[in-house]
Amino acid sequence: MGKLGTFWAGNKTLLRHAPFFLVHYVILLKQVPTSMLHFVQLDSCLQGVKVALTASQVPAVSKLDHDTLHLVWTEEKLQEQLDVLDRRWEISRRRALASFKSGDKLAAYRYVRQSKLFSQSRSRCTQLLERIEEVISLIASAESNKKVYEAIQIGILAMKDNTVSIDEVNIHMKEIDELVAAQREVDAALVPLQSLDDEGDIDEEFSKLEAELQDDVPHIHVQEPMAPSNEESPDEVVESLSHNMSRIRLEPI
Repeated sequence: MGKLGTFWAGNKTLLRHAPFFLVHYVILLKQVPTSMLHFVQLDSCLQGVKVALTASQVPAVSKLDHDTLHLVWTEEKLQEQLDVLDRRWEISRRRALASFKSGDKLAAYRYVRQSKLFSQSRSRCTQLLERIEEVISLIASAESNKKVYEAIQIGILAMKDNTVSIDEVNIHMKEIDELVAAQREVDAALVPLQSLDDEGDIDEEFSKLEAELQDDVPHIHVQEPMAPSNEESPDEVVESLSHNMSRIRLEPI
């Protein structure tokens, strides 16, 4: 059961799973340095184990750890009580239905009242359990915010040591955002081409591209000169030029 970056194990958990816990505990001591493990003792007996989830030293056990352990224990007990009430509520409903079908209306009425009492107890237990879970969540959030604050302070000190200003960081972050945005545009443009299956799809894609280009670039219509009706073919023109060139006589100047 992970709580607030630690593992907690209550007395009842140890009693219910003693063989497993002893084996797990031996393995834990072999694999985890002692700096990452703390025992939480209340009333001169072992009630909890605090283990770091990261390779860092566990802070000394504080009053907050004791209070958190009490909250976790209370949460477990309430959850167990809620499970018992759920079972009794369900049994009372089934017995009420069975009694009603058998014609014993008095017993059916008694079981209905009993199920209502169990339902009210379930409601109160659920509300209290939700409040305790909310408190535990707030403690976890406060611890996370504390770590974030410490990380920010370390970052500020590092920037001061390296003479890096916030403006420079913002400029670099803006450049990174622009690069990421440009890459996303490229990826978005490549997606239609990657989804093509055959040549027909490729032709269709290029037809769309051609239509888009025609819409973007204004079409300029150039009127071709009207050719005379008696215009000679290219072969006839070449033959005529060759004949005329052969008739030319070059004379010395």
